[in-house]
This record gives sequence, structure tokens and C-alpha cells, in this order.
Amino acid sequence: MLANILEMQQQQQFFSGAVLTICRYTLQQQPLLASVASLVAQGESILHSSSKQNGDDDDVVMMDAQDDDDDDDDDDYLVHAPQSSLSLPNQQQQQRNSSRYTRQDLQTVPKINELYQQQQSKRKKEVVAQLQTMPDRHELVALAKRIARPEGFVQIEPDTIGLLSMLINTNLQQHRTQPLLSSLAFSTRMEDLWNFYLQHNDHHALILFCDLFSHHLLAVDDDTFLQNYNSNGVISAERIVLELKQILHELYWVKPVLSRDLNDPRMRLFLTGTKLWNSLYERWCRLVRSTNSFAQEFMWWFPRLIASVSDEHGAIIQDGIGDDEDDENLADSFKDPKMARILSCIPQAVPFDRRVNLFTSLLRADKLNTQNQRSVLEQLLTANSDNNTNHAQVHIRRDQLYADSKDQLNKLGSRLRHKVQVTFINQHGAQEAGIDGGGVFKEFLDDLIKQAFDPQQKSLFSVTPLQTLAINTSLPLSAENNDHYEFLGRVLGKALYESILVEPQLSLPFLNQLLGKLNTLDDLKNIDPEFHRHLAGLRNMDATSLSNLGLYFDVTTKQLNPQTKKLETIVTELFPGGSDVPVKKDNAIRYVHTMAHHRLNTLGYSQTKAFLRGFRDLIPASWVRLFSSWELQKLISGDDSIKGIDVAGLKRHMQYSGGYHPSQQLIHWFWEILQDDFSPLEQTQFLKFVTSCSRQPLLGFSALAPAPCIQQVRNAADRLPTSSTCMNLLKLPCYESKNQLKEKLLYAISAGAGFELS
Repeated sequence: MLANILEMQQQQQFFSGAVLTICRYTLQQQPLLASVASLVAQGESILHSSSKQNGDDDDVVMMDAQDDDDDDDDDDYLVHAPQSSLSLPNQQQQQRNSSRYTRQDLQTVPKINELYQQQQSKRKKEVVAQLQTMPDRHELVALAKRIARPEGFVQIEPDTIGLLSMLINTNLQQHRTQPLLSSLAFSTRMEDLWNFYLQHNDHHALILFCDLFSHHLLAVDDDTFLQNYNSNGVISAERIVLELKQILHELYWVKPVLSRDLNDPRMRLFLTGTKLWNSLYERWCRLVRSTNSFAQEFMWWFPRLIASVSDEHGAIIQDGIGDDEDDENLADSFKDPKMARILSCIPQAVPFDRRVNLFTSLLRADKLNTQNQRSVLEQLLTANSDNNTNHAQVHIRRDQLYADSKDQLNKLGSRLRHKVQVTFINQHGAQEAGIDGGGVFKEFLDDLIKQAFDPQQKSLFSVTPLQTLAINTSLPLSAENNDHYEFLGRVLGKALYESILVEPQLSLPFLNQLLGKLNTLDDLKNIDPEFHRHLAGLRNMDATSLSNLGLYFDVTTKQLNPQTKKLETIVTELFPGGSDVPVKKDNAIRYVHTMAHHRLNTLGYSQTKAFLRGFRDLIPASWVRLFSSWELQKLISGDDSIKGIDVAGLKRHMQYSGGYHPSQQLIHWFWEILQDDFSPLEQTQFLKFVTSCSRQPLLGFSALAPAPCIQQVRNAADRLPTSSTCMNLLKLPCYESKNQLKEKLLYAISAGAGFELS
């Protein structure tokens, strides 16, 4: 019957309302036809061979897609027709609200994706086996192709949504193009679906919209996105963010979708909603510093989440850490299963400051294994003991800071997570006074990283046009250079592990690589805006202009020859034989994306891999994925929007001892000098003098431990101020005038004479 109706409609490009209703009803009644139509819509090729006259061999039915149960690239899902509601029955809701969730109940999106793949691979095998036994399989496949043709879906109405829901299946990774999905994703159907959802609050329409819009965004650059999906557009990116936030809050926290509910329509909304929300967030992170950013940071945050344990004690104490990039590894690191799923799948739903606290809890839990954490006093008393196996002792010559550090620290590998106590050797070969209770090491690491990442002192990193740091790709590839990069990764990881803020401002594409992400064309503008503008502009050039440029699929770079010490020209093909392939109008888009991939991901790959190897000795990849690239920079260097230090915040948390009180005149002078007379540079020098770190704590001075303190030194007005950096203690004599106090402070903080200044 359906075949006859479709035959009658062949002169009409689109399905009428009655035909849509009949198609939907037929697919609901015939699961095999629904499955075949879905496979056709997804681009699966169903091939036939003619049957033999004698009937010895039956027709062979094959599908181009991989059908192995363990196929990791099989991302196509066959789902049942949508039910009338996405809500759970009341009885089941009450049962879930009253039960305790386990980690098995709340597995992460990648794990659920794997379960989906296994289920659908099994189902596809069943479809193939069933088709092989059917004499009328040719007619069935032909009918499925008619149903799945994109031209049939013009008007968006309930039956259209129902039919499309059976044909288009959520594909998390988009390895293979789905014809029906691709066609609708670049048509006005997407706008119609969005409007239908807003008017009717129809979550089935939202599921389809998420599938289509996620696919659509793969081909949309940032400039086009901002132009088409601003607050004045038919589809507003900001509105999508807010709508999905409300729905995902329900599916992740209020009534969580359980891992076993693979056939629950809420599961499909959970998967496709997560995918689109993360896609939008990734784009927002690239544009966050742009004046045209499409959302505010708070718009991503869920309402306050009350976990079963406090954030400070939210991490699980484990035997050790590895370099496992699996999100399940991150989820297994937290005690509360619901919070663990959110942090591993959509961490942007939790405010940055709270994620910093949770990250700190991971570090604290690990340090219980790697460092016998004791009070500062205990550390000082046992600093010279040979019986302490939880720390390493190093002796560093100040005039050989980098060389001595690399020789003594790089060989520690992952054992660098243990405590390191530093003794400085002065220019005369004598040990400097002072016992390292933590403050000396902070000063040492701050100075080491400044020197190691400084392009003027070391050439391992170069400065981008945006004044950030990137791998210096002009250096020759060598095991020796990679050893330096591995060391730099290790010391930066140590700074993060010890919550020591340091100076380097890294490029966002390099930070993406620290997060294990692949850079794309739009990321190029965050390292070289001018090159991005010229490269992206090739897509819009006419054939003659492109031909006149004389471009080929290769790239010419300069590289230093270690023998001659001269720069040499190196030609690298973007693919084998690329030097013989000219760039034309029909391959310009391929050239643009291939060149961007080479510039951002291929060039410097060996050096970046070495850096990551060292970095992940201390910080697992899954841990830093709590943050975006620009948030990771804040975690490394603090908030760059603050110039100098937050003097008011320091004043609020300052303690006083030895006879000082905040009401005394000298203390008033002190704060006036620090706030009004010191430049931002002098403020940071003062902070380093007292705490050994030139950057204030990421979460403010309330996070400084122990609390900062000013201690009175009597009968010493002719002496300079001194400090005990491991205690964050300023030892301040009682000076007679404001000018004397200022002069003594400035001399002390700018001398840089280590522990031998008094």
C-alpha cells in the first residue's frame, strides 16, 4: 500500500501531510523497514548481486559500514520511534529520587556511546541476516530509499518530526556523512525545527534540531556564526545555550538519565544535547575575549549543585596517577557520581572557582600518597634529615639555574610529584643561609620557569603576533631538543601540581594540545590573526586569482641547521605528491584546512609530544580537561585582568604579630605605600619578597596558606625588612617616617639578593 502511495506521489517533490502520517504509521508497524530506511538515510550502501537461475546461491546483501562488535568508528544508531512524552512515569521518578546512584548507573557520555555502538552493531547484523532470507528484499530496499529521500521533508509538523526521528540517528563523532542529515542541516528545515520547539516545547523537535545544528556547525566558521546566530537572528546561539542548560540540568542532576536506559528517548536528548552544548562551548571559548562573544560566562552555569561531599574532600584517594586520557578516569576520581558525570562530560556547568577547588582536592588526595604532608614547622625541623624518603634535595647554583635544574630534576620523572627542597649556591660557591620549608622552592621554580620560557634566554619557545608563547619550530628536530621540551613540560606540571602561579602566557592552540584537543582553522586566529585572515580568504577567491598565486599543496619553512648554525629552507608536502598539485577553485577549501592542520597540529608535533610527556608525569590529561584552554592559562598564571596585586584583598586577610596592630600609624603608612605609591611591578616584587611568588593566589588571598602576616622587629630601624617566605611572613622594623619605610621596602624587594640580605 505504502509503495503504491509513494508511486502516486513521485511527481510531487515533497510528502503531503497524509503521506507523512501513513509513512510514520507503516514504519512503526514494520520495524525491519524502519531499520533499513534508517540505514539508507545514514548513507549505508546496501548492495545486491543477481541471483542465479539454478538457485544454488542466494542474493548477497552487504553494507559498507563496519559491522564488528568492537568497531570504534561505528557511530550510527537505530532507535525506536519517539514516545509521546520524554518524562518518566511518576512511580519510576519517585523510585529514582529516593535511591542512591552508583557510578555504574551514571556512566559518562563516551562510555554510553560505546554501549550504543555495541547495541546498534548487533542490530545491524540482525537486519542483514533478515534481509538475506527475504525474496522481496529488492522491493523493500527501494521503498526505504523513497522514504528516506531528503526532498520529501519540506513542512515541519508532528508527523514530519516523528518520521525524521526514526530516520536520523544521533551520531556523536560524525565520522561519516549522513545524506539526509547533511541535506536538512543546510536547509531552512533547521530554523523550522527550532521555531517548532519554541512554540510547542516539543523535545522530539529539539532532538532533531540538536542533531542538525551540530552537523551544521562543522562547516561554519566563527565570523559566519556570529553574523548568523546572534541575538537578532531566527536562531539565537545564546537562547540555545540557555534552553539546553535547563534541559541538561534535568538530565544530569534532577532526574539523571541512567546508563541502562539506552532505549529511553531521554537518553537520545541527553547525548545530542550534550554534543551541541559542548560544541557551542568550544566555540565560545575561542571567542571569549572577543567583543562579539555570544554569551556571558554565567550563562553556562547550572543552579548551585549540592554534592554529597564537600568540594574540598570531593576527590578519591588513589594509589597513583597515570597519563590515561579516558574521561572515565576523571569520573572515577570523584566521590559523588552525579558530580563526577558533570565534571567529565560538561564541566562548564560548574563555575570556574568551584572547579579550581575540585581540582585542588584531586591534588590534595594525590599528595597524601606522594608527599608526607606535615605542618610547615615539622618540615623545617626535618628538612636536613636523611630519613625523609618523600622529598628530593637539590643544590642549585644561581648563575647556572637552568642547567643545574635540568640535570637534577629531569631524571626524577613522575617522582617530581614528591617534595623538592632547594639549597641555593651563591656566586662564591657557598650555600645561602635559609632552610627550605617550601618558600625557597617556590622562588626557585618561579625563577626557573621565567628563564626557561623566555625566548631571549632560551630559544625553545617563540613569541606569536599576539605576544603569547608557542613551540619554536625553527629549531632542528633532535632528541636533545625534545629532552629540553620534556623538562619544561615537567616543571610547568610541577608548578600546577604545587599551585604555584608562574609567568608564561601560552598560545591558546598550544593550550588546546595540553588538553588533548585537535586545533582547527578557527584556532589559527589565536596564534597568527594575519595568517588566518589571508588563508581563510582563499576560500572566496575566484579561479583566476587563485591560479595567479601559484600555490601548491606544500609549505616552505626556515629551520636552523645544527652543523652550520644557519637557517635552511625546508619544503614539506601537505600530503604525498602535494608539491605537484596546484591550488585551484575546486580544491581551495581542502588546501585551507590542510594548511591550518599542518600549522597548528603537525608542525611542532614532536616537540609538543615531548612537552606533554613531561607535563603528564605530574598532571593527568583527564584532570586538566576540567578547564577550557583560556581557563587553563588562568590556572597556570592567574587572572591577567588584575594589574599588580589586589591590595584591598591582601589587607583584609593580613595578620599582625609582635606588637603590630592595624590601627597603628606605621601600618597605615605601609598600606598607603603599597596601594598608592608602588607601581604594579613593585607590588608584584613585594608579593614575591613575602611569599616567593610574584602572582597572587588564583582564588584570592584567602587561599594563601599560611595566612600572610606582618611581624614587628624591635630596635632595628637601621635594618631592612626581611621575610620568611615559607610562612608568608614580613618582618618589618619600626621605622620613624613614611619616607624611610618606603625607601627600605623598595630596596629590600628590588635587591634580589636571596637569603643573604639583611
